[in-house]
Amino acid sequence: MDYPTCSTTGNTNQRRTLFLQNPQQGQYYAGLVAMDDGGTASYNGLFLSIQKRLSHNVSVLANHTWQHCISDFWNI
Repeated sequence: MDYPTCSTTGNTNQRRTLFLQNPQQGQYYAGLVAMDDGGTASYNGLFLSIQKRLSHNVSVLANHTWQHCISDFWNI
C-alpha cells in the first residue's frame, strides 16, 4: 500500500484504514464504532444512614455511600 506522507485536515478520509484498503468503497465510511456483547460488568452500591435524636431538639445524622463497579471489557 502507498501511504501518504503528509497529514492535513484535507486528507483525513484518505488516511483512514478502510480507505487505504479499498479506496473506491472506503470513501463511504468515516468514523466507526465497534460494539461487542462479549463483555460483562457488575455494579454494587450501599447507602447507610444513621440518625440519632438527642434531647433539646438536637439530632445527629451520619451518611456513608459505598460503590464498586467491575468490568472486563474496555474500548479498543
